Formats: sequence, structure tokens, C-alpha cells
Amino acid sequence: VKYKLPIKWVVEPVTGTPRDNEEYRKSIVAIVENPKDGKLVSINWGKMGGNLFIGGGVEKDEDIIKTAIREIKEETGYKNLEFISQTETIHHHYFAHSKGVARNIDAIGLYFRLKDTEKVKPKLEDNEKGKFTVEWIEKSSALDKVKDELHQQVFKRLVLGQAYTDY
Repeated sequence: VKYKLPIKWVVEPVTGTPRDNEEYRKSIVAIVENPKDGKLVSINWGKMGGNLFIGGGVEKDEDIIKTAIREIKEETGYKNLEFISQTETIHHHYFAHSKGVARNIDAIGLYFRLKDTEKVKPKLEDNEKGKFTVEWIEKSSALDKVKDELHQQVFKRLVLGQAYTDY
């Protein structure tokens, strides 16, 4: 880091619990910070998963930064973002409650800051409408509010600057 040398990832974390008949996909988890107050945007799914950061699937051959910006815009309406950094691939197993399927994903976490608070109308899928609320949370309480292992790992790496130290 001191000499700005490239960092080669040699360990890719695995989170979640494998399930039968998992559907595979590439995915992103996006953390968005408001630089004015340092708060992070979260999606609160209530009983269907609690607070999470913004997540979504990568479309065929889509760039991951474009994927993240598309998902942020679709779910929250925020459209003017500055890319900060990303994680290595994190392998994750989970049940997608809104879709009703078990998933095995290769996810990359991405960190953004809002350039401004200009928004467009969110474009939610039918299975998302009315099922979550957009909430701003303090960085200091993020690990207490966001319980999902993948989303916690992305937060630890990108916001707290912690290296992965588990098996």
C-alpha cells in the first residue's frame, strides 16, 4: 500500500450455509455513504432478512461497477455516485426470500460515495415492491443492524479496512 504496489488476493472468503438445489449467479453488494454525515444506506427487509446493503445480480457480461450503480439506482433512486473501492470475490450461500430460491453466489463488494442527493424514481421488481424500506444507518451501528455474513464481511473490508482472517 505504501508504495502503491498491486495487491494480489490469495484467499477468497466463504460465508453462509450451503443448501440443496442452489442457483448459481454472480452478484454485488454495494455500500453507499453520504459524505455529508457519514451514514450508510441500507435496505431493511424486515422479517425477510433485516437490514442489508444494496445487492443484486450481474447481468451477462455486465461490468460490476455498472451493475452496482444500476442496483443502487433501481432500489434507492440515488444516481450520482463516486466509486471508491472493491473487495475480492466472496463466495456466499443464502436463501433469497424475495425470489424464493437458494443461491450460491460469487459476490464482489463495492464502496461508493454520493456526489449529491439527486434521485430518480426507483424501478423495483414486482417481488420487491412494498417489501423493504430504504434507511440510513450510522457506521458505528452497522455491524449491529446488518447481520448477514456477506454484508458484514463487505463492510469490514471496505469501511473498516479489516483483512479477512477466518478459515
